[in-house]
Amino acid sequence: MTGLRRLAAAACALTLLAGCSATGASGNGSEQPVRGGTLRWAIPDDPTTLNPQLTTQTTIKTLLYNTYDSFFARDASGGIVPALARSYELVDGGRTYRVRLATGVHFSNGEVWNADAALTNIAKLRDPAYNRSASIGAISHVQDVRKIDDTQFEIVLRAAYSPFLDYLATVPIIAPGSYAAAEVQAGGPGIAGTGPFILSKYQRGQSIEFVRNDGYVAPEGARAGVAYLDGVNVKIVPEAAVRTGLLTSAQTDVISDVSPTDIELFAKDPSYRYVHGVTPGTPYALYFNVSRTPTAEQSVREALVDSVDVGASVQSVFGNAVQRAWAPSTSTSVGVHTGRFDNRDHYDPRRAADLLDKAGWIGRDDQGFRTKDGQRLTVSVYVNAKSENNVTLLQAISGQARQNAGIDLDVRLVDTGTRTARIGSGDYGAFENSQGGTGGTPLEYLWAPKQNGGYYNFSNAADPKLAELLEQSWVTDDNAARATLYSDLQQFVLDRFYTLPLYESGDQLAGSARVNGLKLRPYRGGAESWFDVWLG
Repeated sequence: MTGLRRLAAAACALTLLAGCSATGASGNGSEQPVRGGTLRWAIPDDPTTLNPQLTTQTTIKTLLYNTYDSFFARDASGGIVPALARSYELVDGGRTYRVRLATGVHFSNGEVWNADAALTNIAKLRDPAYNRSASIGAISHVQDVRKIDDTQFEIVLRAAYSPFLDYLATVPIIAPGSYAAAEVQAGGPGIAGTGPFILSKYQRGQSIEFVRNDGYVAPEGARAGVAYLDGVNVKIVPEAAVRTGLLTSAQTDVISDVSPTDIELFAKDPSYRYVHGVTPGTPYALYFNVSRTPTAEQSVREALVDSVDVGASVQSVFGNAVQRAWAPSTSTSVGVHTGRFDNRDHYDPRRAADLLDKAGWIGRDDQGFRTKDGQRLTVSVYVNAKSENNVTLLQAISGQARQNAGIDLDVRLVDTGTRTARIGSGDYGAFENSQGGTGGTPLEYLWAPKQNGGYYNFSNAADPKLAELLEQSWVTDDNAARATLYSDLQQFVLDRFYTLPLYESGDQLAGSARVNGLKLRPYRGGAESWFDVWLG
């Protein structure tokens, strides 16, 4: 079978360990892993759901990778490797995936992993009563599923759709019986998986607990056996300073989302390990609403982009913790990002002013903002008030837009419910967002027509060229040709100033030196599985 390789030994590139080796450096002077102990971890986010198929929270998804496996996984270079499936074959011109499953695997509730379990998962994912996203993305391309025998089944697509393999390598699988659980939408201990840990307890706003799955069966090519840790206790701590305090006082072993102001503390002290990496997908960016005035005018979008020194703004807020984004995809998006747009800086306040003068925004109100026909040049942005660093960044950009171009970039701090309502109504000037994901799927969500998969099309862009480029990328089996199409799509949206990429979001982890084997997933992003983590 083409493209499927054995799981490689864990890559060293993004480990928390100084002096990386094939086995990982040891905190106790030994290179032999030690069994036992409970890892303590602090994260900022309380889950909106613990159902791995329904959550959209990146931090929570990362935790749940340890309990719920996918059909396939990815190696460090992005290659497909076995997980709950051993192999696949493309037939019928790329419309049909014939999947051969791993055997001898059970869910943590005792149910058997087989073709019936696979078909049940796909059927539920296609059901809008269960999955509100059933009409978008890869799952919406499924026409039928067919069982061949207990270890094989087929997925028939409506037409060839190359990103579907990315979906099979990311979609979490749960036990068929779990769909009948009363808490299936909320997720939690009643939702069984096949991963190396079992989600055992959840206290809202406080903690999530995992215990080792002693019945775990590792995929083909991976280390045999079960996890070294007895369990992992995750504490929910929204404040970055409090998370830092927990680590420095040895009340936790690892923290997520390290504050930029604390990075140097952990990076230079040998008592700690600091690791960061860029998440594949799309960067943190502004998306201008082309269906509403004034951002329906390209001259306004272009002037706003020209008025902002993105590099200086990002540096002032994050220091060296993140890197500036140049494109609609992040630099770790294998097969999507080419570097074609790197270092193309649009910062030109004089040009911004000239564009707005020519567009008729020549009046000024009593606060110095530009006006036309008595209306202030206002672009409203609704931001989650809890995202402190992003709020600071957007406020800095707002100040530059005002000073350099007379644009009122109105940064409004709201809760999640208000943001969601604004998306539904389309009543906003720009929207800020980042999307994690592999392959071209994040671009599809952002730039496909809303009625054809563009669930996160915050720009409300509807140019037929966008759909044309995406559809061409779906049907080609030539990876180089697909990469060119993705690059052309990004060029198209940048040329029309539909978006302003700001920075490449990712993971910032710090841990005690006693934590061994902890690293980032180099392809998918997020913390790597706890399967090989041990405490020295």
